[in-house]
Amino acid sequence: MKQIKCGIFGGTFNPPHIGHTRLAEHFVNELKLDRLLVIPTAEPPHKASADLASSEDRMTMCMLNFPDALISDIEMVRGGKSYTYDTLCEIKALYPEYELYFIVGSDMLLSFHKWYKFEDIISEVTLCVATREEEISPE
Repeated sequence: MKQIKCGIFGGTFNPPHIGHTRLAEHFVNELKLDRLLVIPTAEPPHKASADLASSEDRMTMCMLNFPDALISDIEMVRGGKSYTYDTLCEIKALYPEYELYFIVGSDMLLSFHKWYKFEDIISEVTLCVATREEEISPE
């Protein structure tokens, strides 16, 4: 069976912004990904969510900002805190033909060692990290 190169890009996306879209586009182009799966979190485990837009609004914003991607409600359907490890296990069970590339901004990498089952995540995916453009300060 041919492996399908699938980028996984999760986040709160409250709202999605140009840094998110450029980061995703970079890895889609550089790695020649067959598919990009964008997954808005239900409840981010690492951020306070008092001003979080509704799930429906964040899904719609993702559809508008990532028009060529598949937007998944997998974490919203599951509900509760969104742990990447659980989501990856679910994706692997649903799509065993996917070769997974997990896309994160450098801001998330700084705390990655604190993520739930981070070592298991690393063993299941190719970790793709880059600085989002708006994080680069002008000289």
